[in-house]
Amino acid sequence: MASTNRIPPRVLVFGAGNFGSCLASHLGDTQHDVYMWAREAAIVSHFNKHHRNPMYLRDHQFPSNITAVGPEMPSKELIDSMDVLLFAIPTQFLRENLTILQSQLDTKKMPLLIFVNKGIEIGTHALTLEIIADTCGPEVAKKATFISGPSFAKEIVERQPTSVSVASFTEAEANKASILFHQPHFRCYTGGDPIGIELAGALKNVYAIASGMSDGLGFENNTRASE
Repeated sequence: MASTNRIPPRVLVFGAGNFGSCLASHLGDTQHDVYMWAREAAIVSHFNKHHRNPMYLRDHQFPSNITAVGPEMPSKELIDSMDVLLFAIPTQFLRENLTILQSQLDTKKMPLLIFVNKGIEIGTHALTLEIIADTCGPEVAKKATFISGPSFAKEIVERQPTSVSVASFTEAEANKASILFHQPHFRCYTGGDPIGIELAGALKNVYAIASGMSDGLGFENNTRASE
């Protein structure tokens, strides 16, 4: 990610849903050159005209330095010009999209790859790291970076204090992602356990449901802590 000449990194966000939109806004706030891919032509058109997402965070005014693209997949020329590719695509659709994109990635000049999706692929039971390895190769997976944590989209765009974990098997890539996202109200803590981050993100809702069931049965803190 070139920053020695202080030119802001160019970022392409795949996914214009709740979380993809909020992270595009966060990076736009810090004057990065941001592109956001949406698969619906209506969202692309409305966003570029009004700088609002008609489906998600509808009351939020997005920075003017964010450009929506789509619904076609971004061209190789656009991808080659990016310093960062950020994937906010639901896990169940990630394999399909990475398979399409793989041929457009220049492995000799690989951008920083950041993944913020959560969950386990239905059918294969694969984590995102495994999907990346299957579609793009193990070397790409080794450099992939994952961001996760208690971070609601609405609160991020309101600049409420937030902290996240940033992990990769390649320390330098995790540090790049941390620098990219870090702001006084948005703290990033790096680590080298992307599998742990993925599992925590995928299983948290299971634990929450189990905790709710426990509460509903009349049990209290001891039972909740033992789940």
